[in-house]
Amino acid sequence: MSEIENDGGNEAAGRGGALVQFLARALVYLALLAIPLTLIGHYRYLPFDDCMRHAAKAVSGRDWTDVLVLRPDVTLDQHPGWHALLGAIHRALDADSTFLVVVSYAALFLLVVYAPMPAFRRPEAWAASLLLACLAAPMSFLFRLTRGRPYLFSEACLLVLLFLWNAFSGSLGLCAVTAGLVALTVWIHGSWYLWALPVAAFFLAGSRRKGFRFAAAVAAGIAAGALAAGHPAAYLWQQLQHAMLAFGNGVSASVLVGEFGPSSGWAGYLALAGLVLVFHRLLTGAWVRPGVEPAAPALAGLGWLAGLVVFRFWGEWGLAAALFWIALQIEDILAALAPEPGSGRRFAMAAGLACALMLTGVGDHDARWSGGRAVRPRAPGAPSAPIPGEGDSAELMPGPGGILYNSEMSVFNSLFFRNPMAQWKYAYGFESGIMTPENLAVLRDIQSRRGDWNAYRPWVERLRAVDRIAVVSAAKPDIPELEWRELEPRLWIGRKP
Repeated sequence: MSEIENDGGNEAAGRGGALVQFLARALVYLALLAIPLTLIGHYRYLPFDDCMRHAAKAVSGRDWTDVLVLRPDVTLDQHPGWHALLGAIHRALDADSTFLVVVSYAALFLLVVYAPMPAFRRPEAWAASLLLACLAAPMSFLFRLTRGRPYLFSEACLLVLLFLWNAFSGSLGLCAVTAGLVALTVWIHGSWYLWALPVAAFFLAGSRRKGFRFAAAVAAGIAAGALAAGHPAAYLWQQLQHAMLAFGNGVSASVLVGEFGPSSGWAGYLALAGLVLVFHRLLTGAWVRPGVEPAAPALAGLGWLAGLVVFRFWGEWGLAAALFWIALQIEDILAALAPEPGSGRRFAMAAGLACALMLTGVGDHDARWSGGRAVRPRAPGAPSAPIPGEGDSAELMPGPGGILYNSEMSVFNSLFFRNPMAQWKYAYGFESGIMTPENLAVLRDIQSRRGDWNAYRPWVERLRAVDRIAVVSAAKPDIPELEWRELEPRLWIGRKP
């Protein structure tokens, strides 16, 4: 009788333990899901970034050559797969650019934070790793994860590959999966040359056999992705050329986009990561988990070092590897603190970490969410939101076939987002390096002279009746040859009288 009772008790305990493990995992998933849902539902947050021009590009269905005044040698779409996906959503749901931006940043955020979850027996370790980054850099870390830009797709694929290459040997099946994921990133995100960083990490870590297999898989994926994009040789070359042009041929980092500037070093995050290793040593007797593929910490170190020159290497590659590797160490710490995976203590720790991550993520630190643009719902079938001024704005903006000469990238993002079907072109779009040489020379002169209205004179002199100049200024621009109207606060549009 006692044996039957004991068996029943063990069975009940087993069911209870399985329930605790399920609830602990569910709490982490729900906490991460709550972050984008809160940004959308409570703050009505709309990021102001490249995600706006990606959405507008998908709605317009036009080539960049029909939207921007481009150099003749860099004309291919850098993100053909991403625009194809957004375009499919636009056509299927009659979605406007606002809807596409919201879907982009919510879906890509979840894709990144969910990607490595299957790697952990205790997914709250991943939540703890994300929490450390949120606490160390509350603005920049979540800023990068909510941009709605396709580099986040590459980051998610990198996390999946770090998990797979850590858990399995470099079999042919794993190489095939690697090639497939890399091909998707090349088609969706582009920037194929960045895969050289994780390849180098394998060799730097001494995993030569895996390194050769990983490199072969990456090379096959790059080739497949370029074929999917069309014009494979030109696509690969223009991606590389675009990267070289983006750095401005030696101009000051102050005029480049933020991700091309140097990283601050993230000293706060490094200090927290060091504390994790100390706790790991105290609780397990070893500084790090044994048997972990060393390519992950090698990539983290390599990305951090390269990030001191260009932040992108750290923000998109090194940090992702660091988050994954630190999460593995935290998992050991949590297992030492609560050895029974189905215990109440384990559930309490999981609930606490999930709750802390959610509250940190949705907190409006320095108005990071409420200070953004607000989502403006659109009725089904209604046109996209017009430029402020509606009737007046039509004559303020360039005519069909005209050019808008602008010295701020934000002007392009905003106006193209709200007017994706407008039949004019922008002199300055999403990257200064792909401008025509004559327009780039004017832009660099404007940036170097800082407030000298004479720097705009080359554009003023070539202005046609259908062209306009857009200037961000607190006061009316002192260019008397043109007639100026304030389209919206601080945004002035100039035209010939």
